[in-house]
Amino acid sequence: MDEDGSQRPFMQKINNVDTAVPKYIIHEITSLQGEKLRIGFLGVVLPFNKQPYVHYDDVITTFNNSNEELKKHSDLQIAITHLNLEDDMALAEAVEGIPLFVGGHEHEKLSRYVNRTIIAKADANAKTVYIHRITFDPNSGMTSIQSEIKVIDESIPDEPVTKAIVDKWVNKAFVTMKEMGYKPDRQVLKLEESLDCKEHSVRTKQTNYGDLAMQAMKRALPGGHLYIMNAGSMRLDDEIHNLVTEYDVLRSFPLGGKLVRMKLPGAVVKEIMEIGTKINYGEGGFFQYFYNTELPLDPTKEYDIVLPEFVAQGREANLELLKNYKFYNSDEKFVVEGVTVRNDIRDLLIHHMLQIKQF
Repeated sequence: MDEDGSQRPFMQKINNVDTAVPKYIIHEITSLQGEKLRIGFLGVVLPFNKQPYVHYDDVITTFNNSNEELKKHSDLQIAITHLNLEDDMALAEAVEGIPLFVGGHEHEKLSRYVNRTIIAKADANAKTVYIHRITFDPNSGMTSIQSEIKVIDESIPDEPVTKAIVDKWVNKAFVTMKEMGYKPDRQVLKLEESLDCKEHSVRTKQTNYGDLAMQAMKRALPGGHLYIMNAGSMRLDDEIHNLVTEYDVLRSFPLGGKLVRMKLPGAVVKEIMEIGTKINYGEGGFFQYFYNTELPLDPTKEYDIVLPEFVAQGREANLELLKNYKFYNSDEKFVVEGVTVRNDIRDLLIHHMLQIKQF
């Protein structure tokens, strides 16, 4: 959305020419009988973490309008979605005739059926992949699908072209990390036990990696009553064994972000902890936390809370109420034990690990 309120589509460069991102794409394939089949793909994402410069249309209305247009130009339509499962199911209920939703957002494999639509989601981070074998009769329009989930492991050899692309981007990532001032290969901590940053773990329970992050936060901003972090900040979805490098920290917290302080009444602290440990259970808004005060909380007393700026801005799911409170101490750098450290959870965690490393 432009400053004058006018709207224009997102753009992409194709052959160095700015081109509007299409509402859908069509792939044409040839059957064994030599017949042409046009498969249309259309996608939709959940309107989360909304930005003021972006206009958001209703998901179901937009999807339905695009699908009606797509049906004029294709024989078979397939949806690629990034929605909550509940929204996927509501969309499948509202829009008939799409046999398959290739879904995202949930990070663990699942499948659901809504009328004649299959909603299938594989595990995040390429742990598994869904394989869908589709039989389509162009005369009747009847479709049947056989789906299987396959684990991606060492038994599957690297595909050379794909590996070359992966290596290219990994190398670019290392260059970018170094330009940001990091030393990806530097070892910062020797572990006595593995650090658990598996997605299911950090979004459902307190983990030792979450505890380590809380210790780093306390080291940089001591004296808080409560330290919290949204589990969605922790993106590794794996365990770290033996030695931790700066690269491990960066891939654990790829989004980074500042820490800030807030003063909140005890009643509000109780409310956000209820949200962060129960309502957001299993989601990115689940809390890793540390209480530095005795319970129960006094609802009339103010408490000093240390948390990521992203959460303090009310941008995490179900925590919009934090927009009503001010945060402070968003300095660019901290002096921690005489060492100047950038105010970024990655830098603060690396500094903390270096203080406790055991080599």
